[in-house]
Amino acid sequence: MLPLPLQIDGTDYSSAVIVDTLAEDGELMEGIAHMTRQDGTEWYDVIGTRFTRTVELRRNRNGNRTLWDQLYSVLTQSVGTHTVTLGSRTFAAHITVASRELRAYTDDGVELWGDSYTVTFEGSQPEVV
Repeated sequence: MLPLPLQIDGTDYSSAVIVDTLAEDGELMEGIAHMTRQDGTEWYDVIGTRFTRTVELRRNRNGNRTLWDQLYSVLTQSVGTHTVTLGSRTFAAHITVASRELRAYTDDGVELWGDSYTVTFEGSQPEVV
């Protein structure tokens, strides 16, 4: 369990979530050229590093349940880019995965969802240049 702040598009969800895991992958973004010089060394036109972060979120049972439910709506909106603050980093990202588990479906048609989300934030621009 990680005590990381989470904000998406200016709304603070930190009181509603507990970050169980955070995985971060950096991808080198190349510009227009990658070539081999006559002496055999390689040259890259490097733009920067873009990060993809996968987060396991769990509902804070002492937190605001309405805020938790609103979070899934935000994660699944048809929005090109979100501004995300996770821990001490703020970045622009596409949400490429937002998943949750259906635990039960009652006889009267009520869906009972689990208390965790898996979210993948794919950076939309380099963070390290």
